[in-house]
Amino acid sequence: MISRIICAVLILVGAVLWYTMARPFDPKEKAEPVPVGWDVRLADPDLLYASMSSFGLCANEKGEDGGCYTEYYLYKTGKFNQEIGWTGYDGRKTNSPYEKQLDVAVVAQIIKKIQDSGVMSADCPMQNIMDASWNYQINLDGVKKAWRNPPTICQNVFYAINDILVPLLEER
Repeated sequence: MISRIICAVLILVGAVLWYTMARPFDPKEKAEPVPVGWDVRLADPDLLYASMSSFGLCANEKGEDGGCYTEYYLYKTGKFNQEIGWTGYDGRKTNSPYEKQLDVAVVAQIIKKIQDSGVMSADCPMQNIMDASWNYQINLDGVKKAWRNPPTICQNVFYAINDILVPLLEER
């Protein structure tokens, strides 16, 4: 049993290394800063907070392997979008979008949480994680900052923000 697990881990690591090495190098790709995430919503100046997490090795409702993701987008106006979905290895994607208008008091609570936390000036270097990804972006007072796989001390701030938002979604 243990040898099968070790073999599976070695195959997974080998596949990741092969994919990383097999991609052709494009100098333009490194020359332009790429925002955290893959969504054009991140460029919206009215976006206050974005939380995007993804992890591999999950299946869809048909039992097909792929990766799962959850995304939250909170705008300064109180508009709140949530997407939960699955992405197949072949690029197929299913998602369940949901939108809700939140009270301005909730937005003020999130802004206060961000300001009180000090995360906008904290040192939050990226942590290396092989099978999951946590990406965040805050746009507050004209300053836009993004984090990828932050350390626990910073991650806890984002968890606290999500803990405010998630119960509001359950009021569907």
